Amino acid sequence: MKKLNLSKQLCGFVSVLLAGVLIFSLAAFAAGTAAETPAEAPEEIEAEAEAEAPAELAELEDLEIINVAQTITPRDFKFVPGKKTYNVTVVEDDYAVLFTPTFEEGEIIVTSEGLDGFLCTTGTDLGNPQASGKGEMATELTIQPGDTFFLTLTQKRMAAYCADDVAAGKFAWGMEMDQDYTVTIQTAKGDYTINIHRPNSLQWASKFKRYQTDLGEIDKECEGLLQDYWLYVPEDYDEEKEYPLVLILHGGGQRLNDAADILLRYTQTTVFPKYGKEVIVLAPQAQTTTHDYTDANGWGNVSELTIFGKGAMWALKDTIDKYSVDTKKLYVGGCSMGGMGTMAFLTNYPDVFAGAIINCGGASVPEGMEPEEGAALFAEKMKDSETELLIVHAVKDPTVLYERGEQLMDALDEAGKKYEKIIYDEDTFLYPSGHFSWTPAFNSKETIEWLLAQERKTEASGF
Repeated sequence: MKKLNLSKQLCGFVSVLLAGVLIFSLAAFAAGTAAETPAEAPEEIEAEAEAEAPAELAELEDLEIINVAQTITPRDFKFVPGKKTYNVTVVEDDYAVLFTPTFEEGEIIVTSEGLDGFLCTTGTDLGNPQASGKGEMATELTIQPGDTFFLTLTQKRMAAYCADDVAAGKFAWGMEMDQDYTVTIQTAKGDYTINIHRPNSLQWASKFKRYQTDLGEIDKECEGLLQDYWLYVPEDYDEEKEYPLVLILHGGGQRLNDAADILLRYTQTTVFPKYGKEVIVLAPQAQTTTHDYTDANGWGNVSELTIFGKGAMWALKDTIDKYSVDTKKLYVGGCSMGGMGTMAFLTNYPDVFAGAIINCGGASVPEGMEPEEGAALFAEKMKDSETELLIVHAVKDPTVLYERGEQLMDALDEAGKKYEKIIYDEDTFLYPSGHFSWTPAFNSKETIEWLLAQERKTEASGF
């Protein structure tokens, strides 16, 4: 029995000894490994921590806001560091608002709310931001010192919203389609809130009445083809007075939609009653089944008008016959296709209008004629005309290139015809693209005042 106990004790002793050796070996191995891998320096650890930590919010020193229509003035918006809430109203066809914050260090965080109200940095090309390599649209942005950003406003106009109602004959002028947006800027001194209100054109569009012309009365081959046009007559119309008349030619975007789109998409037509002008406004539609811009550009070219251009002139003469119109104060204007149409009307009827606005236009020409030749023909017709001209174009226009406007101005210079011009340079903020120069031009009270100040010395003739 004693021998057995001794054996057990020896076995236990050996087990303990082996365990100790194993533990010692593992500890030595760990120590050696640690010696081979030096510990990180304290400054490296601190640098990593700083890189991972978010930047501190900045103190906002100043903030500027510009809408595409350029109607926001210092009286409408002036940043005061202690004032945290601002209310701003833009115009009916504003599609973006540009923000320029000023701060030196840190960052600010911007969020947005509202229908299609997305935020985006501007990139380097304010004149045509869609081509500037701007960032992705988002409802939250982190802004660094020197950055500018803009808020998009929905491009869905009233006519698009109620297209089904229009088709079903249920169009309702009373529908409320104002849009409201909120931009919140988070800073070290708290949040700043900018509330942006965009009204709609309904209150002005509802003052127009819709008529139709049977184009078969002009051309028998077009019998049964109806052309819509809108007419605004001042509510206090007095037949004992004579009224100026403005003919507005829409662009290519209104060719496929219901005629209501002429009044609701952009403000070239409704701006006259909006600004309280005692004028008659005529706005015809050049319909088409396709956006084929080579089809004499909808209204016509420098050689002749299309059936829709002729229909517009027929409606003009009909309105003059029915209302008391001052024929020394007839005006025409339009943008894009309407700007080209304005040139076509002036070339074919050089002795009718007192003033004209050619906005992002150019010479629409018949087959076989170059645009430069068309511009020269237009200038030749205008050389001795009483019509005063205002040419509007943006240097960054990607649709009707500025080159077309330069051709027009060069031709007028060569012919000795004087004209006024508004040229938006590459730093002018336009959105959705540089093509939208009509937004600031036609929303400018100065532009409208200039047009209505023109008067012929002789009565309109030749139509």
